[in-house]
Amino acid sequence: MSSDANIVFVDSPSGTGYSYSNTTSDYSVFTDQSTAEDNLAFTLGWFAKFPEYKKNQFYLTGESFSGHYLPELAEQIVLYNEKPGVDYKINFKGFAVGNALTDGYSDNLGAIKFYYYHSLISDQTYTTLIENCNFSVDGPIVGSVPNATRDNVVDYVYGVELAEINPYNIYGLNCNPPATTNRPAFIEVPKTYLEGLFIILLDMKRA
Repeated sequence: MSSDANIVFVDSPSGTGYSYSNTTSDYSVFTDQSTAEDNLAFTLGWFAKFPEYKKNQFYLTGESFSGHYLPELAEQIVLYNEKPGVDYKINFKGFAVGNALTDGYSDNLGAIKFYYYHSLISDQTYTTLIENCNFSVDGPIVGSVPNATRDNVVDYVYGVELAEINPYNIYGLNCNPPATTNRPAFIEVPKTYLEGLFIILLDMKRA
């Protein structure tokens, strides 16, 4: 069987999505490091079960809290490949993270600045948010400490100023177009860019 690319979706850490563990403590104690180690164990186990894919180029992709987990897993793979005497080296080529959650302050302040410098919110809204948000703890949607002024302006942002805007694609439509709408044709990508194996870790942070 021939294919241009193979994609494996992983819910991680234990308890997210369809993932589970037979060890009770896995649901209460986990870190970026332990999650990366678990994901490496999964990766090695997957290749052991499907050895025909070992030669493929290997990439990691994900979004949101993968901004923590993917770099950690990438490091684990690099360290594994550097070990002497391993059965095989993972043909690791790189990773990409979209809409990455990294540092709370930078992420939260960055969201407001993105809205402002793309002219999605007014000067007054921007100033009020800057003056009333503690970006170390206040997300761009919900604050952790009661603040009526902040809450009112956030309601205005999402209820009025960004009501018709898709924050994940501000230049696109706010929802998927109807199936009858003419859609742009797909662009053929050279096969050399498609050959590989991708592990995609999506929305992996537990509530």
